[in-house]
Amino acid sequence: MCWNNRGACVDINECVEKNACGNHQRCINTNGHFRCESLLQCSAGYKSTADGKSCTDISLEYTDITLAGDFNSNLLSESHLVDNFKSLDIDECESGEHNCGEYQICRNRNGGYVCTCPIGHELKRLSSGGNTCVDINECSQDQRVCPSTAHCFNTIGSYYCECKAGFQKKADNNNNTQCFDIDECSVIPGLCQQKCVNFWGGYRCTCDPGYQLGQDNRTCNDINECDVHKDYKLCMGFCINTPGSYQCSCPRGYLLSADGNTCRDIDECATNSIHQVCTGRNDICTNTRGSYKCTTINCPYGYAIDSDQKNRCRQNTNFCEGEECYTQPSAYTYNFITFVSKLMIAPEGRTIFTLRGPLWYDNIDFDLKIVRIQATSNIKRATGMHFDTLKNNNQVNVLLKKSLEGPQDIELELSMTVFTNGMPRGKSVAKLFLFVSQHTF
Repeated sequence: MCWNNRGACVDINECVEKNACGNHQRCINTNGHFRCESLLQCSAGYKSTADGKSCTDISLEYTDITLAGDFNSNLLSESHLVDNFKSLDIDECESGEHNCGEYQICRNRNGGYVCTCPIGHELKRLSSGGNTCVDINECSQDQRVCPSTAHCFNTIGSYYCECKAGFQKKADNNNNTQCFDIDECSVIPGLCQQKCVNFWGGYRCTCDPGYQLGQDNRTCNDINECDVHKDYKLCMGFCINTPGSYQCSCPRGYLLSADGNTCRDIDECATNSIHQVCTGRNDICTNTRGSYKCTTINCPYGYAIDSDQKNRCRQNTNFCEGEECYTQPSAYTYNFITFVSKLMIAPEGRTIFTLRGPLWYDNIDFDLKIVRIQATSNIKRATGMHFDTLKNNNQVNVLLKKSLEGPQDIELELSMTVFTNGMPRGKSVAKLFLFVSQHTF
């Protein structure tokens, strides 16, 4: 400081008037004094060396000074040395002089600091050039962090495991929490209507034979086998559905066989039948499928039942005069044929009756006609298209060309006339009674 010409005290600028600082320093004038600053910029925790050419750790300098002193001195203990050592370090994390990014953690080090990420985070380089911490999704890593019986849920910096459905948390033998299978069949009474099967992580309801699992996957509904398997004909007769199964029954005139499926026709005409049918003197009993027919033989006038064959009527006398003797039938025979309804017929037809004549005549003529048909209005009645004849020398075959629907009764008459030298020399008539039963079995 000095006095000017007006008698006032003014500051002296030492940086101008004299070389107050070294070449590696910058001089800064202050009021009444000055200070020197190093032109070398050192990082936090470091200072310029005396020559101003490099930076040195302040703590190392202090250590060197301390080590150069008297080790036997009681003035500086070990703890005192450490405290003094620490006191020289600048805590950038506390002072806010660090440049750690958002979400990063600043950790002070002697002579500096480091930037780290919280647990469960990892460092990621930004496109702008900086670094940031991003959460680690432990659930998406290749190495499984949760057991296969649990779902993994990611959280910020961590994760947690929750047992899957069908499992519950329990401590294992090592007192570690694990997910153990729940036996729902034992824990939840009445879970399934009939049967419950436990398996790893779940259960399944099953049903007894003859039942199927409902849409709720727990109740059991009866299977109507009669409807489901109707194309397979579980029963020959009638199918009756029962809870969990089915039963077969037969129409009247049949007995259920031991196999519980097929129907066996009852022969009402058998001599050992407990019910005697067709008890008339001239009755002929014909067993049909599921029933029977009684036909009374009423011979035409001038004929009587043959004592040797109950189903034949012969002329009362062999004496005859004139041509009428050769045009009148010498005998009538009664023949009974039974069919099931809708019997399958081959394209070439099915032979149902054969009539043979004597070989010693020049020619034999056969003629077939329908005499009577008895059927209800809802049944398709037989016509001439259903029958045909096939002649071969002295015999004829009566063919059924189409299947017949039952029940219906058909009476046919097949006449045979023999010829010698072109003149008729005898005749006989075969009556055919066709009984078509109601059922197809």
